[in-house]
Amino acid sequence: MSQILQLYNVPGTVPPMIPPMAWRYLYCTETYFSTFLILPHYLLSVNMTAAKIATLKREASKNRQRIKRMRDAGKLHSALVAPGAKKQTLDKTLRRVTEKVYRSYMKDDLKSPMACKAKPAYFSKPAVNVYFGANIASSPASGTVQRAAYGFGTGNKSIGLDPRTKQIHPLFHDMLSLMDIATTMVRKKPRWRGPMKGLAFNVATCKIYYQYQDDNGVNVAKAVNWHTDVTHDSDGVPRSDNSQMPGTPVAIVTFGAPKNLWFRRHIDKNTCDWDSLLCFRQMSGSFFVLDGMDERKHKLDGKHWRHRSTMDNNHKDSVTFSYAFCVVKMQAEVTIKTDHMAKPRGHSK
Repeated sequence: MSQILQLYNVPGTVPPMIPPMAWRYLYCTETYFSTFLILPHYLLSVNMTAAKIATLKREASKNRQRIKRMRDAGKLHSALVAPGAKKQTLDKTLRRVTEKVYRSYMKDDLKSPMACKAKPAYFSKPAVNVYFGANIASSPASGTVQRAAYGFGTGNKSIGLDPRTKQIHPLFHDMLSLMDIATTMVRKKPRWRGPMKGLAFNVATCKIYYQYQDDNGVNVAKAVNWHTDVTHDSDGVPRSDNSQMPGTPVAIVTFGAPKNLWFRRHIDKNTCDWDSLLCFRQMSGSFFVLDGMDERKHKLDGKHWRHRSTMDNNHKDSVTFSYAFCVVKMQAEVTIKTDHMAKPRGHSK
């Protein structure tokens, strides 16, 4: 414990906004975060046998072939995008954003996804969420502001944050810069230029993934289970209570240890095509675009894509910050001083 306290120069006290339950995680985060700040492209060393490497290469080759087949058949449009000339700017901005999020926005909260028993977010299986939204209109007299908000539509139950303590923060300078880079990169691609016409990203969601081995030797790992960002009815029509604008792409940028983004075709929530399983490996600084059309039923076979995220099993005691930028149609009234919900029982459109 003394080693952890020294990291914050607050001897014998708990740092502001950091609950005691997060100590082990924060120590893990501090160690690797410092490493990544010094060496942004540093990859954690992994001891692998020649046989293991050969197996991974074969699996990667099969995965690339499946992705190509799906693309050629017109059944997959989401993709990793090369930053090109913006790579250096992206890396520097991403590093500054992560440092700011880590230093200023880390806090615990109660979480009860899908009506499960409420637990502190750090002890819940899903990744920890931090929300940022663009200001729409302010009410100085009441001390509140209308802010673009994600997770208040169909995702409200699956995310499961307590509306009384949930915060939606304003977009700080570097987060706005990262959002601008994401917007520019997405609009450069003809495929996504149409869905983004007249629109701009207005929400940033930071998901924090980590894994470590506890004192009992049990591996603890954050993940996000199979889901769609936009839900549809049985006829494949987007539901009216989605937070996200249907059909719009989502840009995902990651910082930290490698993370795997899995895709799988589904007939419905519980029925899937296991042969369609795809893996997109997200390294630190990678840029991925999730195409909104992939979540809709395909006109030929009626199947749609769902996705999930997991940490890489070969990188123990690691952490990843994943930033998703999207276009949402919902707003929430939040207090200017604390960014908490002004009306925690509801939201406005």
